[in-house]
Amino acid sequence: MGCCASKEAAEDFWSSSGVPPPPTEFVDDRTYPILHFPDEIARAALDAAAEAAAARVHDDSDDSNWQDNDGAALETLLAPRDGDSPVLLLDARFLIAHARRGGRITRRQELPADAFLSFESLRRLPPSFGQRGLRIVCVSYPWLVPGDPDPRGDTLHLLAHVLERFVDFEVFGKSTCGVFLDFSSLYQEGGHEARSVHQTSLFSHALNNLSILYSHPRTFVVKISRLPSDYPAAFEFPPNSTPNQSLYSDRGWCFCESSLANLVKDQFRVFDLAYFELSQGSLAAISHNCCLGRAPPLPPDQFDLVLDGKTFSFKGSDFATVSQLYRVAFHTHLSAAKRLMLIRLGWGDDEICIFSQALPAMAVLKQLSLSDNPFGERGYSALAAALAEGAAPELRSVVISSRSGKDMLLAARPGLDVTVA
Repeated sequence: MGCCASKEAAEDFWSSSGVPPPPTEFVDDRTYPILHFPDEIARAALDAAAEAAAARVHDDSDDSNWQDNDGAALETLLAPRDGDSPVLLLDARFLIAHARRGGRITRRQELPADAFLSFESLRRLPPSFGQRGLRIVCVSYPWLVPGDPDPRGDTLHLLAHVLERFVDFEVFGKSTCGVFLDFSSLYQEGGHEARSVHQTSLFSHALNNLSILYSHPRTFVVKISRLPSDYPAAFEFPPNSTPNQSLYSDRGWCFCESSLANLVKDQFRVFDLAYFELSQGSLAAISHNCCLGRAPPLPPDQFDLVLDGKTFSFKGSDFATVSQLYRVAFHTHLSAAKRLMLIRLGWGDDEICIFSQALPAMAVLKQLSLSDNPFGERGYSALAAALAEGAAPELRSVVISSRSGKDMLLAARPGLDVTVA
């Protein structure tokens, strides 16, 4: 197909794209207190939940936005099963209020009910932030300590700054959103009480279907890809445990969640908070800075090749789970995608070569925008070769940024509507 995407090309996005590499550590801009004692944290959670509940108003809107954006695909995780849901989504207003009080990401079993949005409330949320979509934010982040992913609240503190911009966005009215955080949204081991048989069943069901949340075309994904600047030196770890000093990009589950987010979402639905600064005072400003740069969708065999070099706490079992989650999501979403808006992602020739290898899976794709990406002749050659071999047979229109590239694509597929923008 004109070029070969190696493991190194698939893995080393930052060196081959036009996007500056992100920092690997948090910016030290903490504006919230730190709580140290369990009873303080529990009280903060109760107060934050009460504040979030008080901010909720009765909503007479219907569930048309949920239906129009295939919210039904998420119901296997979010709908109650025997009175309980495999996944609960947190009220963004709760997380903001909890962070302000010095809270941290807390185990699901230890949170009050008002910390979460009910299934019916989720179904009736308005459209997302001025765009078609669901008001659901899935967070991908590295756990800092075994059994306690956010012991000082560093991750929640950073996330809360961004959620404030989501909630305050005025288009379609200010409203909350549902937030997925694995430690708070899934039943966890540890804590004061053992996970029950029913809770374990719900957890297993959620884990085996977790890709649905991150890969859904109409959810948002926020990647917290930085580690605290004083990690691991300033953190306490359980006896006989070793600090995981792997970067976000080197951790198997983080890599999987990031790769799922990269499959078919429009460019403004995936945020990398490595680029976040407090001066970005609006969602539009965050989108402009934090949506710049993401890797292309990897074919499953390429994904497995890269995944083999990542770190896991339990690689023996997790590798197979992660591989299968990604493989199913890849074929499910790319085979159904009709429109892909992949604008200003920093993709050079290597990234377009990888994308071209995924193109044969896109059986019903009709519209593709790759404008404002700095790839050149080698990338266009890869796209043209894929089209000439019959990839994306339903493709009707393409938006690119090169006149010479237009000629190459038209030579490969006469009649294609190619716009240079």
